[in-house]
Amino acid sequence: MARLLTAAPVPDAVTVELRRWATEPFDWCALSVLSYVERVRRRRLRPRPRVAGRISAARTARSADRFGAIAADAMKRLGCAPTTAPQRGDVGLVDLPGTGLTAAICAGRLWAARGDHVVVFAAAVPVLAWRVRCHRR
Repeated sequence: MARLLTAAPVPDAVTVELRRWATEPFDWCALSVLSYVERVRRRRLRPRPRVAGRISAARTARSADRFGAIAADAMKRLGCAPTTAPQRGDVGLVDLPGTGLTAAICAGRLWAARGDHVVVFAAAVPVLAWRVRCHRR
C-alpha cells in the first residue's frame, strides 16, 4: 500500500534520451548525440556541424581523424572535457562491429547508439570520449 503513495523516480537524462531514440526514426548518430549534449548542458552549439547527405556522413564516419576532430571541436565548445574513464551519460566515438565508428552515449557498462526506432547497445572501448556533466542551476 505504501508503494502506491510514493512517487516513481524521475528518469535521468540518459533514460529520457534512449526512450526518444527508441520511438523516433533514425537520425545521424552524431547529430543525435550532439542534441543530447546540448539538452544536458543547456547550451546550443553555433554554428552546428552540417551534414550534406548520407554519402558525406559516411565519409566523415569512416575517417577517425576527421570524425574525431569535428566531435572534439563540438564537445570543447559545449564545455565537455575529454575523458579516458567514461561514466553513464558521457559520450564518445565507438567502433561498433558491422557499423564502424559511431557516436554513442555511455549507458554504464554498455554504449548506446541510435538506430531506426531502436537503441543498439554494445560493449565497446571508445576511440574518444567526453565527460558530459549536467548543468547546475
